[in-house]
Parts: sequence; C-alpha cells; structure tokens
Amino acid sequence: MTFSDGQTLSPLPMATEGASLEERLFLSNLSLADEFDVSMAFFNECVDMNHFLWEFQRDPTSRPITAAIFAVVYSLIVLVGVSGNICVLLSIGRTRSLQTVSNLFIFALSCSDIVVCCVSATFTPYTAFTKVWVFGVALCSLANFIAGTSLCFSIFVLAAISVDRFLLIRFPLNNQLRHNHALLIIPILCLFAMFVSFPMIFTQKLLRMEGYCGEFCVEDWGTNELYREIYGTILLIVQFFVPLLIITICYIGISVRLNRNILLRRKKMGNSWLRHRQSMADRRRQRTNRMFILMVCAFVLSWIWFILFNLLRDLGLLPYFIREQEFLYGIITHAIAMTSTIWNPILYALLNFQLRSAFLRLVPENARKFMAKRKFGQLGSKSKLTPRDAKLVAPTLLMASVGQQKHRQTAIALTAASPLVLST
Repeated sequence: MTFSDGQTLSPLPMATEGASLEERLFLSNLSLADEFDVSMAFFNECVDMNHFLWEFQRDPTSRPITAAIFAVVYSLIVLVGVSGNICVLLSIGRTRSLQTVSNLFIFALSCSDIVVCCVSATFTPYTAFTKVWVFGVALCSLANFIAGTSLCFSIFVLAAISVDRFLLIRFPLNNQLRHNHALLIIPILCLFAMFVSFPMIFTQKLLRMEGYCGEFCVEDWGTNELYREIYGTILLIVQFFVPLLIITICYIGISVRLNRNILLRRKKMGNSWLRHRQSMADRRRQRTNRMFILMVCAFVLSWIWFILFNLLRDLGLLPYFIREQEFLYGIITHAIAMTSTIWNPILYALLNFQLRSAFLRLVPENARKFMAKRKFGQLGSKSKLTPRDAKLVAPTLLMASVGQQKHRQTAIALTAASPLVLST
C-alpha cells in the first residue's frame, strides 16, 4: 500500500514507505461507510473525508490544531534537512581535500536526503491531513516512485560506505575503492534503486470514490494480489535486510581488525614517539568508523518504527488502541522516519574535523570574526586581551581545527614511513 504522497508503505513493511492513507481508509472503514447514509445526510452532495473520520472515529488528524502542529514539525524537518545537507554538498564540492571516496558517498547520500525532504516530507503530510490527492495523475505515479528510489538509494549508499571502510581497514595497501570506482558505483546504485522501485509507477492509480469529495491516489494491483505480496516480500529483503546484513558484517570485521592491530602494536612498538603517532592514527580511524556506525544507527532508529507499524498493520497485529487511531500513529511514525534526513549533517559536524572546518568556511567572514570576537571578549577579563587582539586572532580561532587536521595528516604521513606501521 502507498502513501499517496509518493511514499510506499507496502504490503510488507518496507515496500518503500507506507500504505496509502486513502486506501487504508476505504478498506478499514468500509463497514462504517455502509452505516453512513450519505443521501440522507447530505442529499446529493459529496462527503468530506475528514468529516467522515471525525464522526465515526474521532480521528485527531481531521482537526486543524493537529494539522497545525504537524505542519510546524514537518517544516522544521524540511528546513533543517535541506539546509544541513546543502551545507554538506557545498563543503565537499568546494574543498578538494574532502573529496575522498567516503565523502563522495556522503555527497550522494545528502542528495538523496534532500529529495526525501522535498517529496516525502511534503506530499505525505499534506495528503495525510486533507485526505485527498490534489497533485494530478502524473505525480500520483511519479512521487511514490521517486520517494521509493530515494529510500532504497540511501540504504544502498550506507552499505557501500561500510564496504569501503572494510576494504580500507582490512587491505590498507591494496583492494581499496578509488574515486573512479565510487563515481561508477553511485550511478549503478541509483539505477538499481530505480529498478527495484519501478513497479510503483504502474500500480499507483488516481481514483474517484462515489459519494466522497476529491480524488485519491491509491495502490491498485487489480486481481494480482499474489504479485503484490511477492513484490512486497522481495522489496523488504532487498531494500532492508540485505543492506543491513552487509553493514553489520563489515563493521564487525572493522572492529575486530582495528582492535587486533592495536594490541599487536602495543607489543611490538618500543619507540614511544611512533607509538604515540600510531595511536593518533588509530583514534582517527575509530572516530571515523564511529561516525559511520552512528549514521547507520540513526537511519535504522528513525525508520524502524514506521517499518514495524506497517508490518504489524499488514499482518493484522496492530494493538487495538493503535488500530482505532491508525492515521494518527501512521503520521507520527512517518514524521520520526523523516528525521533521518537531519541527523547526518549533525553527525558530520560533531565527529568529522574536516567537514566541521568546511562548514565554518561557509559562514560569511564578518560573521566568523564577530563570533570569534565574542569568544575572546568573554576571555578578555581573564587574559587581558584587547579588542584589537581579538580581531587579529579571530581567523586563527575559527580555523584552528583545520590546522589541527593538517598537523594530524602530516604526522600520519611521517608515521607511515616506518615499516612498523605498514600492517595497518
């Protein structure tokens, strides 16, 4: 089933995002519709879907106050998600030293997150609260396909990053992915995600329901319900379980390899300087791996509630209190899933020194100097710094992390010259 915004919540949980609001309504409330005498209540006029839901289920999503609250939530998600990921794109695009293989995958992931913000976080909430599809027949088919492709592509890219990190740690001197490999892998993953989501173009139909106002974008497999179940099962496995299995295996292998190398070096290295430098390199690798692991965790924790909701719904196992307010819990879990687009830029800024420095360089120079001046102004009473001193050292303060990163890179390069560290 599909969210008529262009998101699929398929027959089996993750068919892309979720079951159509309209489809769930008409199927789950069919018995209620029989009780509702449209001709008596409204003569020849159509029935507003929100009115219908409020009359029979006291559905909170049919109330303006609920719509206003979620409008604020989704607006914040779109604002932070789009602006944060644009900062990532600009930082990587303008900084040549950041254009590593892993960061090329991050670049692609940010592009996907922006698409999710623009499609899933806009069409879905609007349709969830109006209960009708107003975007035309073309978008009825394409929006779901685009959203499904973006979701598949995101998790495929996370799996590709884990493979890249595994090859980098396990085979440091060879078998690493190169830039040309990454530039080939990214479009292949995109094409595969499009291929997996392609059936959604043909199964989304724009329909009118007799007696109800408006048009509804619903998933319609006709009499081929068996095909729908098969497709949903395949999509769940390919889109979720297989990538997560690859990610888990890779990061377990990375952790085992790093810990073993650290123990071996502690026994072999007698030179304290080399030991210190190699320890710095190990900590840098661990910090990078920790960032990517947290990216995967954030993605899974954002989506798992939405996936479970749809899985239990399709199996008929939703608790009674959730089943009674299916629209409300559906939009709550969807909003949580959409937060997956905002966590990655935050993690980059917190855990990646180079990206953090690149983010700072996006801030206008006057604003950077003002921030630095305020920072030193707070310290002025203790350090006796004058405003002129603060102005002179402002660029140094804000670019310190860049200098630290260059120092680390130089130290690692010097350390790599030692035969003792070639096994890393």
